Order: sequence, then structure tokens, then C-alpha cells
Amino acid sequence: MERTFCGERKIVTAIASVDNEISVKEVREMMDMDSNTFSTYKSSLEKSGILSKDSAYGMVSFALPYFREFIRSIVA
Repeated sequence: MERTFCGERKIVTAIASVDNEISVKEVREMMDMDSNTFSTYKSSLEKSGILSKDSAYGMVSFALPYFREFIRSIVA
């Protein structure tokens, strides 16, 4: 996470705050972020292997096992 941008960190933290997949819309609303900005960060997180590219349409989830727990442990 050290090399991520502030916006990416905020998105990762928001996704980690829920127990399962979360909709793109919910994350955007939590972050008060427009669609274009979110898409840029989401694409970057997918390319880096943090977010899954295989999530259902309109949903986001972590690609790495136990990453949610890791983020929760460092944010808490």
C-alpha cells in the first residue's frame, strides 16, 4: 500500500469496511467520487492485482485472499 495514491487507499479502505463484495455505486457514494475518477483508480488497482477483474458487473472485491483482514488490521 506504500506505493498507492491517496484515492486508491481511500477506495481500498472503503471496500475493506464491508464483509463481502460491494457495488461500485456504494463505494463511489462513500467516497463522494465521480465515475471517471473512480474508474481510473479501480483500473489501477486491478492492474496491480489488488482488486479482482472477475467481479460481477458493477461490483468490486479484493483479488488477494485475506487482504480485507490485512487492511482492517492496519486501519484500526
